[in-house]
Amino acid sequence: MVDSRIENLAKLCVQYSVDVKPKEKVFIQGNVVAFPLIKELYRECLLGGAYPTIIPSLDVEYIFLKYAKEHQLRFVPPLQKFLAKDIDVAISVYCEPNPKRLTNINPEKIALVRASRKEIMEIFLRRTAQGKLRGVALPYPINDQAQEAAMSLEEYEDFVFNSCLLDKKDPVAEWKKIHQHQEKVCQFLNQVSKIHIVGENTDLLLNVKGRKWINCSGKLNMPDGEVYTGPVENSANGTARFTYPGIVTGREVEDVTLVVPPAPGQNIQGD
Repeated sequence: MVDSRIENLAKLCVQYSVDVKPKEKVFIQGNVVAFPLIKELYRECLLGGAYPTIIPSLDVEYIFLKYAKEHQLRFVPPLQKFLAKDIDVAISVYCEPNPKRLTNINPEKIALVRASRKEIMEIFLRRTAQGKLRGVALPYPINDQAQEAAMSLEEYEDFVFNSCLLDKKDPVAEWKKIHQHQEKVCQFLNQVSKIHIVGENTDLLLNVKGRKWINCSGKLNMPDGEVYTGPVENSANGTARFTYPGIVTGREVEDVTLVVPPAPGQNIQGD
């Protein structure tokens, strides 16, 4: 029997996060271990009259990066480019059976692959900005990640599903409340000129005058709950230290310090 929370997460994603419409082309991707959720997403898309396609992710990235020659690392798969240009909705399910699987891979190889995919990302971002493509990323709890979080699988499932507000009677209504609250935050920040972040080993000044703050309430990511913008180019000045470890492209990184010197001619006070 399927966990009812998986069914509810699929409904929340399809009906709220990306709001799938009849006859829209929907691309669903994710690791095969997330098939219970992928299957429910597929079902919900069909019930909504859409045209869903599943492309499972197999655990071959390590093999590719270890053995691929430079021309293979640079090669851009035509299917990926076609999907970025053609689909209406992209749903990505994230779960990682081995988060540190690429620890011993040469970082230059990883960087080369990411650079070669830049065109695809630009197409995706451009179509998203134009309103021609909607996308969302959502989690699927598995034992491997529960172990990384020092939790039992049951605890981790509760943590993930509750963070999506699936423990609430009406998750959609709850996310709409979050959107309304964060919209007020955005309206306030839209009038702000400077952001000064001060903390332990952190003192960062940003100029955000004229920037638009974006309200994230479960549409691009699930779970969610943030507002963001980009500072004025070359305005950042200061230092930020990140002590909490993170995993990026299969490698764990920790205790990272970012130092941004003032741009030539820039007033360090941000004026």
